[in-house]
Amino acid sequence: MWITLLAFLVTISILVVAHEWGHYWVAKRCGVKILRFSIGFGKTLYSWRNKNDVEFVIAALPLGGYVKMQQDSEPDAPPAEYQQAFNNKSLAARTAIVIAGPAANFILAIMAFTGLHLIGTYELVPYVGNVEPYSLAANADLPSGEEIVAVDNEHTSSWQDVYLQLLSRSGDSGTLSITTRKNEQAPTHQVILPITEGVLIKKSPDETLKALGFSLTMAKMRLIIGEIEPGSAAQEVGLQTGDIVESLNDKSVRNWMDLIEITRSNALKPLKLSILRGDQHLQITITPKETVAEDGETKIGHLGIALSKTVWDDERVRRLQRYTPITAFELAIKQTARISVLSLQMMYKMLVGKADVNNLSGPISIAKGAGESVRAGVATYFQFIAWISVSLAVINLLPIPLLDGGHLFYYLIEFVTRRRVPERIQQIGLSIGIFILVGLMMLGLFNDIKNL
Repeated sequence: MWITLLAFLVTISILVVAHEWGHYWVAKRCGVKILRFSIGFGKTLYSWRNKNDVEFVIAALPLGGYVKMQQDSEPDAPPAEYQQAFNNKSLAARTAIVIAGPAANFILAIMAFTGLHLIGTYELVPYVGNVEPYSLAANADLPSGEEIVAVDNEHTSSWQDVYLQLLSRSGDSGTLSITTRKNEQAPTHQVILPITEGVLIKKSPDETLKALGFSLTMAKMRLIIGEIEPGSAAQEVGLQTGDIVESLNDKSVRNWMDLIEITRSNALKPLKLSILRGDQHLQITITPKETVAEDGETKIGHLGIALSKTVWDDERVRRLQRYTPITAFELAIKQTARISVLSLQMMYKMLVGKADVNNLSGPISIAKGAGESVRAGVATYFQFIAWISVSLAVINLLPIPLLDGGHLFYYLIEFVTRRRVPERIQQIGLSIGIFILVGLMMLGLFNDIKNL
């Protein structure tokens, strides 16, 4: 719980500081007088001033921030400071200052993705799992056990790549192509699945796969026990490193995910475990101990064993993706652009009813995601920061009054008409913007609470 809360506060602070620093940095270079740089809203918890008399504030409500700039309407502002007022600057300067916030979030995402590619990440290789009889996948003869190398002719090297491609087709109709192969030496095999709009309007990628009639799995592997936790259920029944798991509760387990799935759902329930030790096939009754999942609440079963590292290093199971600095930077730019386009597509599809509005998340989901990514390691946290930073930038660029995109929309009108949008119209727009944003926040919060 505390890790999740701390990770949420740190994540929000990083995103807000990056965004507001973009506004602040460009405003200073455009000669605008900065009055306050606030992280959070509401009551001031801590503040200080720099040599330029800018007040830096940490406020009680951490869900955002702002940079307060000199306006010609500021009380007691001397005439000499009018030229330092934001609204007395040129259209180009005001546009640059406003767009700098989202731009800073894009830059943060590119930096995080670049760091991620330099560190290197292990990605699960996507294989076709069970294919349901009479499903779309079965009717198209999608071969179970083969690696998915492309979806709609877009290369896929990981589970995430497959999920993203399916997400990009949410609400579409027509056909979906999936390309597979048995191994690197074998030729590829492409199948075409006919789809309707309703098939891909799902809450999660796994539900989408279920609607198509198949699941993702890992390569078939020998489940060699590499480590045994002291005091665990595995140690109590005498399991040894080097034992090979063959089946659990009379169910054949082809990979680690199968073993975890059965174990997690059978806490404190005796299970029949079949193992191979040397030349001997042994039958053991083992009862998974109860523990708490990553969310800090769900009770799950736990055997206390870890897979042999030699198996996890097999490139058929997972691949290490690590790149040179230049390639890492290029990939980071491409990823940021791809996620930006995907975010806009999903917003449009939710608006027209082609995507499930349950995909809209709020602060609780962000907090859970931050906590889980921190527990998963530095690479996963970098990825989480990048995704959220891109989403924040895209949302802020929407032409909704109160957001940066709303101001940019007004500036576009000013550029075309050569006159500023009247204050009265801006006030009406502000009320509309508040209504829209509060509605979206309430919907996101409702989805969060519903999914707890």
